[in-house]
Amino acid sequence: MMKSTRVYGLLLVAVGAVLGYLAATSKLPVLWGADDAKPAASANGQQITGVLGSPAATTTISGKELPPPDPKFGGVIKENAAQSKA
Repeated sequence: MMKSTRVYGLLLVAVGAVLGYLAATSKLPVLWGADDAKPAASANGQQITGVLGSPAATTTISGKELPPPDPKFGGVIKENAAQSKA
C-alpha cells in the first residue's frame, strides 16, 4: 500500500511539472486546439493575434517598412452608422 501511494504521488508531481512547463511556455492552449494561440499572417508580413477591433487584438509588424501600411478596409462608410458596413 505504501509503494502504490508513493508511485501515485510521484506520478502526480510529474504530471503537474509537465502542465506547469506547458503553461509557462504558452504551449498549453495547443493541447485543446485553441486557435487564438496562433497569430494569423497577412500578405504584407503583419501578424494579427485576436479578433480585429477587440481590445485584446494585437498586430505585429515586420519592421521592414516604417510606418507600417494601413490594414485593408473591406467595409463601406456612409453618412450614418446604420448604412455603413464593417
